[in-house]
Amino acid sequence: MPETLRDLDYRIIVTRRADGFELRVDELGLRTRGVTLEDAFRRLTAQKSKVLEWADVIGLLDELPAPAPRPLRAAILSK
Repeated sequence: MPETLRDLDYRIIVTRRADGFELRVDELGLRTRGVTLEDAFRRLTAQKSKVLEWADVIGLLDELPAPAPRPLRAAILSK
């Protein structure tokens, strides 16, 4: 498991919407929207930080789902 909270590098999925952007981290069940990409990213990182901090405080950091491997990394690891 991760040594620090920084080791939990979850993939952020970005979707362009008519009214702005939607960002999500599927492994953590996080989803947010913003008028600008920067606004949505700021909101999502704030949500992610709260989840990771609380998981650390209550001793459940090891119970969080692992970040999904990046596609290129997954291809390399499967060889």
